[in-house]
Amino acid sequence: MLDTLHIEASGVPIYVQIRDQILAAIASGALKPGERMPTMREVAVALKVDLNTVRHAYESAQETGAHYPCPGPGHLCRRAATRNPVRKPR
Repeated sequence: MLDTLHIEASGVPIYVQIRDQILAAIASGALKPGERMPTMREVAVALKVDLNTVRHAYESAQETGAHYPCPGPGHLCRRAATRNPVRKPR
């Protein structure tokens, strides 16, 4: 999945772009239930973005029920999102 992630200069926040690509990978079956997702650090390095941006994207995707943190291996794919991501004010 890491090789398919990309950032566009579209005006859409970077964390939203990452979140949407994660959710699309899960929905398409590119990430299967129980499969280990790339670490936040791997994504940050690959996309050359701040780790906190990736953390925000993972937390936003996690709120949909699409994946969950697991001590040791990191985040694991659960299934396609069950809830629409909602942007929370900071």
